[in-house]
Amino acid sequence: MMSTSPAGEDKHWAADRVTILEALGVLDPEDKPTALVDTVKAADVARLTQEDWQRERDKMVATCNQCHSGIFARLQLQLGDEMEKNADHLVAEAIRIVARLCKDGEPCPSRRTMQRDLTEIRELADTTRRSRGAASRAGPN
Repeated sequence: MMSTSPAGEDKHWAADRVTILEALGVLDPEDKPTALVDTVKAADVARLTQEDWQRERDKMVATCNQCHSGIFARLQLQLGDEMEKNADHLVAEAIRIVARLCKDGEPCPSRRTMQRDLTEIRELADTTRRSRGAASRAGPN
């Protein structure tokens, strides 16, 4: 299983991430990477290893430290992690609900439809996160 931190440290969050990656077709049902992993890596849309995650986190802290204390920067990033954790949980739970409904004979969305919907949700979350980051860098005025 691929691990991303801090999700890698939280078993429930890691399980939610696996559910999402499986629904997107990035992982197969045995949690092994599919051919889509190369696409995800090439597009640079996810941190799939602890090292990649840490490298990106270090860059963010360095950028934030230009205007803010390290403590403030790390606290804000932790708050963002919590928001992402909660969002991942809601998305994973929705995926699990749809999977149960499909097992019970309800019409199931195609993988393409689920991928499109999940991608739109992620893009919205990323846009929101960037907007909040820009607002915090702009200061209180």
